[in-house]
Amino acid sequence: MIEWSGVKMKGTWDLFLIVMLYVFSVMGLGQLFRKRYSASFTRRIIHILASDIIIVLPLFSSIKWVILIPATLASILTIAFIFGLPVREAMVPKGDDPLHAYGPVYYIISIGILVGVFGIRSYIPIVATFVMAWGDGFAALVGGRFGRIFLLENKSLEGSLAFLLFSFLGAALGYVAWAHWTSQPVSGFLGIAFLSSLIGTVLELFSIGKLKPFDNFTVPLGVAFALHILH
Repeated sequence: MIEWSGVKMKGTWDLFLIVMLYVFSVMGLGQLFRKRYSASFTRRIIHILASDIIIVLPLFSSIKWVILIPATLASILTIAFIFGLPVREAMVPKGDDPLHAYGPVYYIISIGILVGVFGIRSYIPIVATFVMAWGDGFAALVGGRFGRIFLLENKSLEGSLAFLLFSFLGAALGYVAWAHWTSQPVSGFLGIAFLSSLIGTVLELFSIGKLKPFDNFTVPLGVAFALHILH
């Protein structure tokens, strides 16, 4: 039993509903932003915000409820994209590469894989998700606006530095939150955050060519594997 702001929760269906409500609220926010901003911008805002709810992962009492979340969201988004439902307009720019268009679905699936492999008590799924959410999201925003020095294909130095900085901040936040929920010491979290952000930056930079549409797989899964091996 979890007591959160005076409300007792089981960490099962009740937390599942909270997570789903949060994600759909972020998608709704993206729909509102779409009236004034491009789909590329609103896609990144959703990318940054939606997966932050991974922070409550340790509060679940059973992994089956967690796995149900990406399974449900991936199914809903796939149907929405196929049939061109309104949410597609907020997440897929017109003329986007069909493989890249389904990036949000890949991202959801990769989070499901992380949780399925490492469980609900490990910090790895949380840190790896934040690296991709904040790193890739802010890298695209900063690189698209300020990118002047290009490294590989259309990836800029400015975007890569933004990835390194914001993925570090996200990884640090995710680890500290995990330590709080699980009553673990936070010592060494800066080292873990830096290692995660550095690996994520390199993986994202080299996600080019045929791998480019699949960076939502290569980055979080690569970071998770590296953390498992190295730390």
